[in-house]
Amino acid sequence: MFEYSEFENQIVTAQQFRLTDKSGRLRALLGLEDGEPSLSLYDAQEELRLWVGVGEDGEPGVVFYDKMGIARASLGLGEEGDPGIHLLDKDENLRAVLSLESNGEPGLDLLDRNEKDRINLGLLDGEGACVIFSDGCDQSRIVLCTTENGAPGLDLYDQNDNIRASFSLEENGEPSLELFEEDEGSGIILDLNEDEE
Repeated sequence: MFEYSEFENQIVTAQQFRLTDKSGRLRALLGLEDGEPSLSLYDAQEELRLWVGVGEDGEPGVVFYDKMGIARASLGLGEEGDPGIHLLDKDENLRAVLSLESNGEPGLDLLDRNEKDRINLGLLDGEGACVIFSDGCDQSRIVLCTTENGAPGLDLYDQNDNIRASFSLEENGEPSLELFEEDEGSGIILDLNEDEE
């Protein structure tokens, strides 16, 4: 039996460390990938289940794999150092992103099977909030927002990114409805004046 003190102040240097079980199956791998350090953990069938490392962009990340070795979730920092969580389906298509923007505001993006944005939730500068519904062709169609004072608004867009209708409540609580021509020109404006009954 050895004493731990015999190994104090000793350094072991290697480019790769492999951990195997009693049957010789690979269970963990510590090494370099493209010059960056990483740790990979495997299950009893030698399927990769967890990867922790530094990516090619120099930012740290964690990737979770299912029993088939397919990446399903990741946690990491973007090129600007902003954190994000990515969720993927069984075909490794990105389906949801939870992020924190450089201005400190959180956001949630929900994507379809073609990885097109369909719903975006976020906080605007200040205390406003916004939900955007898209049509799958990178075109926003419905925008629902509240201002920092809490006044709500709903805007409807056509397929050419032209606003066609806008419904809102002013800060004084009065409703307003605007309908626009296709070129966003003059249209119909309906509102209630605070002095009117």
